Amino acid sequence: MVYTVFGGIFMTRSIFYFWMAIVLCVGKLFAAQIEPTSIVYLECFDGAEKVTAGTGVIVSSEGHVLTAAHVAKENLTCKGARASQNPAPVRDLTPVGVASNGHDFAIVKFSRLGEETFEPVPLVANTTNMKGRAINIWGYPEGGAASPSVQTGTVLNSERDGDGMMQSLTITSAGMSGGPVLSNGHLVGLVAGAQFNAIGQVSNYALLAAEAFKTEVRRVRDDVRANRREDDLAEIEIDLLGEGTCNELLRGALSSRYPNFIPSLVSDKNKPSMSILSQEAEFWVTITTGPAQWFDCKEGNLRNSLYFPVGLVLRPVKDIAIADDAGNQVEWTMFKTEYGLMVLIDRQAVAPITADIGYVFALGNGVYKVCGPGDDKSCDPGENLKAKGNFGKWPYISGWDSYLRTTDPDALSAAYTEYLAFRENQDLVLADDPRIYHRRFKHRAPQALNDDPACAIQKAYLYEFHKRFDQDALHQNSAYGAPVDYSFCYLPPPEASVRTAGYRQIKVITESIAEQMFDKLWTVQVRTSPTELVKKLSGLLPDVNPLYTDIIRCGQNLRPARSPFDTANQQDPVAIGDLVTAELASDRIQPDQNLGYRFRLYQPSAGESRSQTLSKVPLFQDIDLEIFCGDDREPLRAQAVNIYFSPVFDSPLRLDMKAVENAFIENFNSIDHEGRIYVKDGYIERICNYLEYQGWLDTLKAALKKETALSFSMTRLGLDKEIVANHFAHLILATLFFTEVEMQTEDNHGGCPR
Repeated sequence: MVYTVFGGIFMTRSIFYFWMAIVLCVGKLFAAQIEPTSIVYLECFDGAEKVTAGTGVIVSSEGHVLTAAHVAKENLTCKGARASQNPAPVRDLTPVGVASNGHDFAIVKFSRLGEETFEPVPLVANTTNMKGRAINIWGYPEGGAASPSVQTGTVLNSERDGDGMMQSLTITSAGMSGGPVLSNGHLVGLVAGAQFNAIGQVSNYALLAAEAFKTEVRRVRDDVRANRREDDLAEIEIDLLGEGTCNELLRGALSSRYPNFIPSLVSDKNKPSMSILSQEAEFWVTITTGPAQWFDCKEGNLRNSLYFPVGLVLRPVKDIAIADDAGNQVEWTMFKTEYGLMVLIDRQAVAPITADIGYVFALGNGVYKVCGPGDDKSCDPGENLKAKGNFGKWPYISGWDSYLRTTDPDALSAAYTEYLAFRENQDLVLADDPRIYHRRFKHRAPQALNDDPACAIQKAYLYEFHKRFDQDALHQNSAYGAPVDYSFCYLPPPEASVRTAGYRQIKVITESIAEQMFDKLWTVQVRTSPTELVKKLSGLLPDVNPLYTDIIRCGQNLRPARSPFDTANQQDPVAIGDLVTAELASDRIQPDQNLGYRFRLYQPSAGESRSQTLSKVPLFQDIDLEIFCGDDREPLRAQAVNIYFSPVFDSPLRLDMKAVENAFIENFNSIDHEGRIYVKDGYIERICNYLEYQGWLDTLKAALKKETALSFSMTRLGLDKEIVANHFAHLILATLFFTEVEMQTEDNHGGCPR
């Protein structure tokens, strides 16, 4: 084939080119898939004489221009203009050395003017399957309009000749050499020239395929990123070192996960706690119910996170002052919870855990009878009460009303050790064959509470919700001036066929138990709406997905997004503002019209585990909620929850929320879930009391334990399934559920406002 290039001033076959120039001038301009300012008109000179003219395209945010080598020839001085060829270009273009390997391309560069910005054209990954693909070709034909013209056509072949060319029948002309060839908005080639047959007729038009120049384009982009990254780091360092709770928390997260990211950041990991509560005790426990909260860094106010029960173990992290609705500064304490969330909880809701104190709490829906000093001999500390309707049955302990406190933690620990062995023994026997329970369980089958050390009657002080030990209060604030009798076990009612004692669902907390809890923990801080600083950071960190989608409604088109699994192993950080999705397909995909998605964000702010896996976890992760939509495109109910936690999970941990909701309704007799309004806002349910909280927690944990991804995480983290399931169940409750509950006090019985 014979090539005739289009960049020169003096061309052969002048009549042919004159005709094509007329065609281009009157041709219809198609809607732009590219910013006009990204199309550059070039004129190149030998001294004062114009030698060539052609087209180029912006390929970097710093003003690099890709064009044809036969336009920007060596030893010529080139000038350029953006989006216009009239008047003549006056801006200098500086040559950039490239390894072209004989291919027909060159790169030159504008100098930035003031606040000028450059919009680079996305580069396609490869062009091996381009045959028949629709293309748009942009350029400045000689004698054409001042603005760039566009021609449409298709690619004729997938093969490349020795010069890296592919062919098209799209009409191009003098002045368009070096112009961009786009497919679906991505750069797939450059205009090179025409190919003629043996009798001088145009057979097709030559396009230099992107494989010839993409390595050099990426190289200049990487250089830009490296330079801009240094500027970005300097700018973001100033922001991070600023005052404010959110900056301080972000600094701690960064220094823990990326200790060398910004050397000037001092890690808070080994600093002593900044909470006044830590001077009294390292660990605390909730003694009432209410809302755990977080500080919304974007909105600058407090938001309810999730419901907390009596008996939640906490470690104070820091004290912060937050303005209330009246503008007054109120002191709050940020706690790390036993299930791994960083939350704010009112100090009036907690009591200290020290070496000389132990606590006993009821778990689940259990309401367990205790016997006070004034009760008669008929009182049975082994009686289990109903979850509701216990008027006149006081005293008892429950997960929302009351708890026990003892000043003999050693005796409590010894009894608890017996209880754990007793529980394991019963579980093994029952799992073997429940029908022969009473025959197989002979060696530890007490008929009375004091027949077994695990069930023996013990003594402790009973406290009602929201009341803590107070040396100066009546009875030191306990329900009685003396301890009550209680047991870790229950006895079936007299009419039961089998009178063997069983174990209760209880939780014992001592200082040593609290230490063990936090030794196995990792912590996350929930962020549902990222701030500008977080968005900047996500563009700089090496393994973070920088895309944030708030909500995509039913039937709305969804542009493909790079998931954390695509970026988790990415080692090359990018600069803020770079188009990191440039090489992703730009075609918009249509999701199932019955699904809507809401993406949320949470931040693993610290990793504490016996496994080193968490040291590789990206700082930001995603949770998304799929919502089932009706025929009217209105959300009806939750479809599925996906948790991205790479590299702990090889793939998203996916929960079928329809099955989870059905299990909740069946087991806890909840209200009908159809027609709820919460899913419109991206929430599954509202939690208003302890029984709802415990029901959803149990249901979510049961579903999580069945997931294969959870089993993988257990192995990698070296953690028990219960701990991992508890963490992710609360993470779901904190992000995809909400609560309007108020803290339970003597004057306020909690619950959601009516």
